[in-house]
This record gives sequence, C-alpha cells and structure tokens, in this order.
Amino acid sequence: MKMIKRFGRFILWSGAFILGALILLQIVFWSSLWWVSHTKSGQNFLQAQLGKQLEGSGYDIRFNGLSFASLTSVYLGGLDITQNDQPLFNAKGLRIKADIFPLSDKKASVFATISELIIHPAPKPTTPQPAAASATPIIVTAFDLPDDLPFNDIQITELSIDRLVFKGEKDTVLSPLVKGDISLKDNLIAASIKLDERNKALPVQTDMKLTFDTQKSKLSITSLNLSMPELSLTADGNAVFRKGKYFDVKGLVSLKNVASVEPIKFKISAENTKTFPVQVQADSGYEGYAARISARLTMDKNTVRIKPLSVSLPDVTASGTIDYNMDNAALNGALQGRVESFKHYQSLIGTGHNIKPLDFQIALSPDKTGFKAQTTGYKNNAANIAVKDISLDGAFSGQVVTITSLMMHDEEDGVMNATGTYDTASQIFDFSASVKNLRAIKGEIANGSISAEITAKGNADAVNLSGVIQPNRIEITLPQKFQGAIPQLNIQKKDEKPKAPAKTQIINLDLLVDAKRNIFVKGYGLDSEFGGKIDIKGKASNPQFGGTLNIIRGKLEQFGKKFEVTKGVLTFAGSVPPSPSLDILVETDTGDVVAQIAITGNALKPEIDFSSEPSMPEDEIMAQILFGKGIEDLSPLQIAQIAQKIAAFTGVGGGGSGVNLIDPVGALQSAAGLDDVRFDAESGAASFGAGKQLSDKVYLDLEGGTEPGSSGATLEIELTPSITIESQIGSDAQGGASIFWERDY
Repeated sequence: MKMIKRFGRFILWSGAFILGALILLQIVFWSSLWWVSHTKSGQNFLQAQLGKQLEGSGYDIRFNGLSFASLTSVYLGGLDITQNDQPLFNAKGLRIKADIFPLSDKKASVFATISELIIHPAPKPTTPQPAAASATPIIVTAFDLPDDLPFNDIQITELSIDRLVFKGEKDTVLSPLVKGDISLKDNLIAASIKLDERNKALPVQTDMKLTFDTQKSKLSITSLNLSMPELSLTADGNAVFRKGKYFDVKGLVSLKNVASVEPIKFKISAENTKTFPVQVQADSGYEGYAARISARLTMDKNTVRIKPLSVSLPDVTASGTIDYNMDNAALNGALQGRVESFKHYQSLIGTGHNIKPLDFQIALSPDKTGFKAQTTGYKNNAANIAVKDISLDGAFSGQVVTITSLMMHDEEDGVMNATGTYDTASQIFDFSASVKNLRAIKGEIANGSISAEITAKGNADAVNLSGVIQPNRIEITLPQKFQGAIPQLNIQKKDEKPKAPAKTQIINLDLLVDAKRNIFVKGYGLDSEFGGKIDIKGKASNPQFGGTLNIIRGKLEQFGKKFEVTKGVLTFAGSVPPSPSLDILVETDTGDVVAQIAITGNALKPEIDFSSEPSMPEDEIMAQILFGKGIEDLSPLQIAQIAQKIAAFTGVGGGGSGVNLIDPVGALQSAAGLDDVRFDAESGAASFGAGKQLSDKVYLDLEGGTEPGSSGATLEIELTPSITIESQIGSDAQGGASIFWERDY
C-alpha cells in the first residue's frame, strides 16, 4: 500500500515537473521571440551571432526590423548583404509565411513577398586572378533523395517581388510573380513553374515544366512556353551532366508583329567535354525566301570562340569568327559579307532604294569595332538621288559611332565626303560634309551642280543645319507656256477625321547660297546669267528664303529678232515654294518704236506683258516686232500669226468670245520642230520665213518668196557675249559675212 502511494506521488510530482518544464520552455521561447523581435539588444545579439558565423568569409549580412508574427510568419524590414565592403543585395519589406498543417501529408506551402530587391553587379577582384583553367565537363554525381524528408511536395503559393532592380549603366526594373509546385519523389525532382512579369514595359509570361533524374544526372525540359508582346517561344530539351554526354534543345520562335517573317526553328546541341563544343542553327523564311544562321561555339579557358559563323538571308550573306572573353566581356574577330539588293527589305527601310552589290567588313576588338562598306552605285528615284562609288569607313567605341569617311560621287564629276560622330546613348551627333561639283539639283525647272561646306549638329529632337553653298552651274528652265498651275486640293472624305501629325524631328536652317555668277535662266528664247546671295533660314518644314540674283548678261531671241536685256532680277522672299519672283525686261528697236517685253511673277507661272515707246496696243506692238509696220498694213494671214504668237505667250487660245483660233502656222512650227515660222502675203507677193536654234550659240534663219532675189539663208554665230558673226547666202548663191561688236555702257 505504501509502495503504491509512493509511486503515485512520484507520478504526480513527475507530471507536475514535466508540465512546469514545458510551461517554462514556452515562456522562455516566446520571451526569446519577443526579445529578438521587440528589443534592440535582442536583435544586436542575433546580429552578433550571425557575424561570428561569417567571420573570415568576406561576407557581411545586416538586417533590421525582424519580427515574428507566429511560428510560421517572419517579417524583416531590411536586409543588406556585402562582399569585401561592396554591395551585393539590398532588400526591403521581406515577409515569409509557411503553412505547417499540410506537413502531416508531407506537403509544404510557402508564401513570400518582397517590396524591393536590388541586385548589384559582382564586385571586381581586388587581387590578380590566376588564368582560368580549360573548360571542364559539367558533372553532377548521381545521388538518392533522402527517405526522411519532412515533405515531398512544395507548393509555392506566391513568391512576389514588387520591385526587382538589376543595377548597371542603365538599371533594369522588373516585378516578377512566381507560382508553382515542386515534387520530390522516387529520385525525381519535378517542377511546374509559372512566372508573370508585371512590369508593363517588359511584360513576359512563362510556363515551364521540367524534371531532374538524380540517378541519371539528366535534366529534361518537357515544355517551355514564353510569351512577350513581340514574340512567343516554345521549346523542349535534355541535358545529361556526365562526361562525354550531350545537351540538346529545340524550339520555335514566332514574331508577332512581323508578318513577312516565318516562325524561326532553332536547334542547339553540345558535347559535355573539355572544350564544350556547341552547334547552333536557326532556320526561317522571309517573304518566301529561306533564311539560315548557323554557328559553332567552343571554349578555351575563359574564351568562347564562334567559328565558323554563317548568315544567309534573302540577298544578304555574312560569315566570320568571333572570340568572347568571359572575364571582361571583350570581343575580338572579323565579319564580312555582301548585300545584293534592298528589294526584300523595302517594307522596313522604305521604298525607292536601289543599290548595287554592297560589300562590308566588321573588325571587332576590345577598344572599338571598325566597319567598312563599299558599293558601286545607289539610286532613289523618289528622292531624285543617284550616286556611285560609295565607300564608308567608321568605328564604334563604347557608345559613340565615328564616321571617319563617307565618300560618294554623282553620275558626273561631283564628290561628297562626310565625317562625324554619333552618341547612341544621348543621341547627340555632329557631322560635317564637303561637297564639290555635286549634281544636287535635277528636275524640270532647275538643274545644276553645287559645292558646299555643311555641318549638322543636334539630337533626336532637333538638328541645326548650317553652312555655305556655292553653285557651280544652275540652270533654271522657264516653261514653254506662261500659264497658271492647277492648285493641288486637299480632299477629305465625309466624316473622315484628319490624322494627327506624327512627331517629327525639328531641322533648323542657317544656310547661305553664295553665287557670284553661273545661275542661268533659259527658256522661250531667253538666255541669261545671274549672280547673287540667298539666305535660307527657319525650319526645314517651313524654310524662309531671302535674297536676290541680279543679271550679269542676257539676251532674248524671239520672232526672228534679238532683244536686249535691260533689267533682270530674281527675288527670293518667304517660304515654300522657293521659286523666284522674276522681274526681267527686254527691248528691241524696230525703227519706228522701241518694243519691250516684261517677264514677271513666279518662275513656275510667270506672266508676260508687252509695252512700247511710244505707247501702243499689244497687237500693234506685235505687228511692229514681227513685220516692222502697223497692223493696218498687214494681211489677214499676218494678223492670224500675231494672234498665234500672243496666244503662245499668254496661254490663251482665243479672244474674248472663248472660241479657239485655228493655228496652221503653230501646227507647222510644232510638226517641223522650228523655233520661228512666219508668212507674209501682200500686193500679189508672198514670202515665208523659218528659224531654228541649232545650239546655244548658232541660229539659222531661212527666207523664201515669189519675188526674184527674195530667198536666202542667214547663219548667226555668237563668239562671245559681245561679238557675233552673221553669214548670208542669197538665191543667186552669192554670199557675205558681217561681224557685229556691241558693248553695254
């Protein structure tokens, strides 16, 4: 009985002791958690213990704001990790929560969020590093998964980083959200992971399934699906991490916004050996033509060599060798290739580009990347550009592109050489061009060549274009009829909203056209030379022209007569179009009157007026010019000829009644290609005259008539602007010659 009582007391006291010990342990545990979470001394103690564990490693971990909400929930206000006093990671707002209740089924559920995680570049070594050993196979020794794992399945309920920053020359900011499941069974590690990048600037969605066989050291990617705004990728592959084994990946890349490019099929295979050779091949198509890129990569110590590299695209081929140093990210090597034409790439670069085969070379080095290109010809019909013998020589150095020389020739004797720099980061550029005898103007109204010294400075928003342009020879050809042009109408469909103008680069102009002479204005018998200066300022979208060109010499040949140019001014003022305003006055002395012709107005649609001293009506002036007598002394055919001449100048086909005149004289002149045709019939006698400008300085005039001795020919040759030779041959084959000398005072 006493023994039973003693045993009972022992049990009671033992139970009480165990219960008290458990209560004491709970008090100590929760007190420790509270002490660490809420007191500075507790966190300093934990920080000191962590420092002892890392002592001598070069690493240092600092944290703040540590607190435990429960046994399964931990919050950390900040975490900083450094190596040799250089930052590696900085994290803020870490919260980790694990659900322990599914552990009975050997499952674990994890929830973690980080408000900000900053990852810094790896610190550079402070002491010289030994040369890297040759690449060795990547070996994973076979192993078994432990049988006593507390869980076989891990559920990542949410792993969220609100702001993930990769520091560099330009920071990369992401916002990943990861969810998935990981299974650890039968020596297989299987994972199904989904990643959603929430940064709108870099939206990416990834869905991946993979398994790793710990006994075979084999990784199998059963599916990889990646989606971006520009492209989508699907792939699968295998890797065996044993010596002499293989790696292989194959997949398909589809470009979403480029309809003309077919899906890109790629294959990557490698041998797990000392040099780790990798073979890469990508096949696609562009506008129905095959495209292929292939390369072989090998490793030698710290260098990856790409040899050979081959690129075959529609009308583009390239090949070469590239070495990449993994220690300092330096490139060495050379590429060369040829572009046969741009016909397959008009949708990318615009239409109208026609180029002869272009050869290019690229030289890679750690300091700079040099490039050269040559072609025998380029044309752009839309921009009215045609150049030949083009050569480009330049280099990349860091973020700056330097053009050492851009040389080209026009289809005649013109040459242009440009040099300059362009900063790809700031987009600031500074270019200069030297032009000599370049055929820069080629059109129906104007044609000519220039020499110039031009500079262009600016950035992506604005360009300042300045310099001096010196025309070598500019020819302005007046239209054959002086009449108004038909205005171009901006027709807008009903209910159609006008499109908002695209943002364009502002081009500021500060140019001077300095032409001492050699500006020739020709057309309709006028042959003149001008000189002067014109300023071009303002914006290229609305340039402002100012200045004048004054007559140096000139003459007008019309109606078989030579007119003296007494006044000639071309005035430029205002914006586009830059057609000059004409103010040209010519006159001839018929004996009875001094007849004058004034050409005024815009060069694209000039006007002509007739005047005389003494003053006469227009038809009377024309009668004096053509026939040297009054209109009352003319025959009906001669009067019709006057009407035809006035109509040719003014563009008006008839009189006020609106009925067009029948013009047999004009029809004959046009059909025969003559510059002047005239008839005369009076007092029973008839005569005929025709003139033709054989060249700029030779004019032939023929006369025929019913009267004896009325036929003959005159050949006029201009030796200089002041000296003219005339040679006459009559119907009796008798000839004569005269020399005329004239000088303006």
